Amino acid sequence: MSNALAVVVVAVILVVAAGAARRRKRRSKIQSVATGIETLRRMSTRDPRRRRPGPADALSGEQLAIYDANTREMQSAGLTVLGDQIEEQDDGSPYGTSRWFVDATGTIGGWFGALPVKGSPGQFRMLMLFFSESDGGQFLTTSRGAPELGLARPPTLHRQFVSWSEGIPRALDRHRSLIDSVAGAGAALRRVATLDDVLALLGRHRRHIADWRAKQPADALLEADARGILRERYGELGPQVLDSLRR
Repeated sequence: MSNALAVVVVAVILVVAAGAARRRKRRSKIQSVATGIETLRRMSTRDPRRRRPGPADALSGEQLAIYDANTREMQSAGLTVLGDQIEEQDDGSPYGTSRWFVDATGTIGGWFGALPVKGSPGQFRMLMLFFSESDGGQFLTTSRGAPELGLARPPTLHRQFVSWSEGIPRALDRHRSLIDSVAGAGAALRRVATLDDVLALLGRHRRHIADWRAKQPADALLEADARGILRERYGELGPQVLDSLRR
């Protein structure tokens, strides 16, 4: 669920771009952006920590209501819910609950999550990811509710972003259109049916990215990552962020 961290990085970037009154404060924000990018880089190549939920992980209150409502929407859209996983941070502490699903064709897997917004009690950021893999080695992802940014990826990985307001049926249609445009209508796709199948597909997706990134020139990859995260702010913030990353 690294998309959630990307949201934090974006928030910091916007603060920096708005212009801090004090130079010291601006330097601190630049360092925060660099730290966020470095964390994303580390997360992009390591296997995530996940486990089955236990009694202490039970959802409650508003968060439970959000998961229940989105589960009904998934089922109405023809998705089958496969189960939950607890996403863990490096120290083993829980980061959030991901709810996994598969579509009726067995060619689209994904997860849903509702993460607490730091500093805003009772507020949650909802994210959803749809992903597929072609027999030809293409990986296709559609992110719903995530910021339109990301680290450098191989040319065999194709991704798009849709707003949360578009809803599940529209996001699914967009994902199927992405498959058709990249792999061709009627393309052979890897099939998934169980939670283990979907987790394995996402694992192949992550290893594919990690293998490609390991073969890229280090400095060129660092610059591409900074461009992918900073986007239109790269010209303004890029040199300072890169300087901080290279230290």
